[in-house]
Amino acid sequence: MFKIMIRKNIISITIAIIILVLSLSDSNKFESISFSLFPHADKIVHLLMYGSLMFSLLVSNRKWLSSRVANYVILVMIAFSYGIIIELLQKYFTNDRSAELFDAFFNLAGIILAVLAWLVIKLTRKSTIR
Repeated sequence: MFKIMIRKNIISITIAIIILVLSLSDSNKFESISFSLFPHADKIVHLLMYGSLMFSLLVSNRKWLSSRVANYVILVMIAFSYGIIIELLQKYFTNDRSAELFDAFFNLAGIILAVLAWLVIKLTRKSTIR
């Protein structure tokens, strides 16, 4: 059963590992990438990373979701909890990074936008099938 879950969620696991590596890497490695387009542009990166993670979780687990709201809540909690854990790892296990409330907020915003996009896609696909 566990092996099947890992295989089914391989894309989500890969995205989670990429987020982990990027989040715990030395920030000096990203000096060549300019986030100075506007203040706090890095928050958009958080939104996109966690939106991608959430969307991949939704796609990978679409048969399990059905129409039960509780199943959506479980996936949202998994993605959001992962973001909180990453923030805490940054605070306690890196020298040049810190845990930021706004990062967690934008992680959650990305997660919510992914769920909304998923629901819109589901509704539009359902209406075109009829």
